[in-house]
Amino acid sequence: MLSFKNFIKEAAAADSHHVLAFGRMNPITNGHETVVNKVHEIAKKHNAGHTVVVSHSQDAKKNPLTGEQKVKHAKHAFPGTNVVASSRICF
Repeated sequence: MLSFKNFIKEAAAADSHHVLAFGRMNPITNGHETVVNKVHEIAKKHNAGHTVVVSHSQDAKKNPLTGEQKVKHAKHAFPGTNVVASSRICF
């Protein structure tokens, strides 16, 4: 897995652009679709890549889905979108 710090270094070295959005997405809503559509719009405008990061947080009360489940549902809801889960790794 590529760390965010290394991701930024690689993007800067390649002199490229990348659009990044972060969301809890637990569960996915129409508002999340609006964010994903904007990510695609900006990425296309700047000939850039894109990534949507879903949170890894999970608890029984407010966050019932795991990061892996959120990725699975987001990829199904937003085909063609690069979706990954965050991690607890600290820099």
